[in-house]
Amino acid sequence: MSAIKRKFQKQQLISTSSPSSSNSFFEDLCFAMVSSDIPLYKLKSKPFRNFLSKYTNQSIPDESTLRKHYLSICYQKTMNEIKEKIGNNFIYIAVDETTDARGLYIANLLVGVLNKDYAGQPYLLASKQLNKTNNETISQFINDSLKLLWTDVGMERRVLLLLTDAAPYMLKAGKSLKLFYSNMIHMTCIAHACNRIAEKVRELFPNINILINNGKKVFLKSPNRISIFRDEMENIPLPPAPVITRWGTWIVAALYYAEHFIKYQKVIEKLAEDDAQCVKKVLDIIKDGSILNELTFISTHFSFLVELIKKLETQNMLLSESFCLISELEEKINIIPGPKGTTLKTKLNDIFSKNKGLKILRKINKVLLGETEAVELDENYKDPNILSSFKFAPITSVDCERSFSIYKHLLTDRRHSFTEDKLEHHLVINFNNKE
Repeated sequence: MSAIKRKFQKQQLISTSSPSSSNSFFEDLCFAMVSSDIPLYKLKSKPFRNFLSKYTNQSIPDESTLRKHYLSICYQKTMNEIKEKIGNNFIYIAVDETTDARGLYIANLLVGVLNKDYAGQPYLLASKQLNKTNNETISQFINDSLKLLWTDVGMERRVLLLLTDAAPYMLKAGKSLKLFYSNMIHMTCIAHACNRIAEKVRELFPNINILINNGKKVFLKSPNRISIFRDEMENIPLPPAPVITRWGTWIVAALYYAEHFIKYQKVIEKLAEDDAQCVKKVLDIIKDGSILNELTFISTHFSFLVELIKKLETQNMLLSESFCLISELEEKINIIPGPKGTTLKTKLNDIFSKNKGLKILRKINKVLLGETEAVELDENYKDPNILSSFKFAPITSVDCERSFSIYKHLLTDRRHSFTEDKLEHHLVINFNNKE
């Protein structure tokens, strides 16, 4: 009897693997799993299949059926929805590149509506593997991606804003694309600019950097040291470690040591006889009398950077609100005293002077704020319809970083067999259907 049952199940599986027409339940199941980041291989789980079958009263497809026949349908429906929402509106695009766990270069392009009546939601339009990263491959990637959105002649005039980081090849790509997208302003991400300032702060305080790099290591895989830490620093978490991909986390770590310096010093002194290299490094730094002064300086003048980066990562801000944050950054950097303050002022001025798009958006913001004084603008931007579309224009490309976070979450060690197209389909469906 069991042999007959297995044969029946095998026949049923084969019948669902090559459907003659689309099955709405299979399609909905595929969409639900992919958009919720539930791997399709979970359908191999017998308890999961039994649960679905019991409560849906439907035959449950094999994972290969969904992957071969329904994933592309769900992807195409998502793309059609994006096209419908974008319509004939003016748009902004955000582009960034990363290296994935396999060592491959991956570029993502997001697009959003620029409209005076509402803030446009960012949509992930394309995620492609690049053979190499330079201005030519990035320019080609942007052009090819926008063709997925529009095919009509003249639609390129609706691209008003390009957001990228300040990498030289991105700047060069923006310059070459301007020939085809005449109304496009190339703006480099202000959140990236803040992070570059934070990185400069790290360079200015090498002793604090040694403390941060070793302060966490002291307690790794050492229950005895952790016990001493807990006794001395009750209800205080272990020292944080900066994360390269999370902007401002070095400042956060420095602020931790500034806040808990006295107690942390006592912990390290109790570990003085420990011969671990990391303990010795931290002990030498702690004994240096200048460390207290440096932590105090950081706490006094740079804590605002962490909050500012968080605010810049907020979606749906008015352009005027964004420029208020830029003004706050400039004002607080300009009042930092001494040689370190001078170095950071020079760094910020250098970053902003190279950001040509920032200068144009400053002028547009003045117009939107109702300034009566004449503002000198390029002929392309002397159209009220275009100018008013910048009311909710973003000034960061942080949504690209969010898309990369989802990408890296999808590409786990158990899912390296993804083809390029299938991985893009998963990412586009997942990112654009979060709400």
